[in-house]
Amino acid sequence: MRLEALESVVRRLSDDVPFGEPPATLERTRAFIVPTVGRKVRHWKFGAGEVIQLMIVEGEEPRAQVNFEDVGVKWLSLPVANLEYVSPC
Repeated sequence: MRLEALESVVRRLSDDVPFGEPPATLERTRAFIVPTVGRKVRHWKFGAGEVIQLMIVEGEEPRAQVNFEDVGVKWLSLPVANLEYVSPC
């Protein structure tokens, strides 16, 4: 890519996004369901697990603590985790 074209792209991007604020991504704008504690879930990378704790704080993304069978306990941001729910609420 020529330098002028690259500078043009950078200029357009910097005009659209204020400094210090990342643009919203598809993953973060997708709708999601907040699971209940005890619900069985599956994650594409970590496998099967059970929700053991939820953290919902105003102004922050909701998170779930999940105990996975193969990798142990992990905190996941619900808008990006893309959890599959394998048991009813």
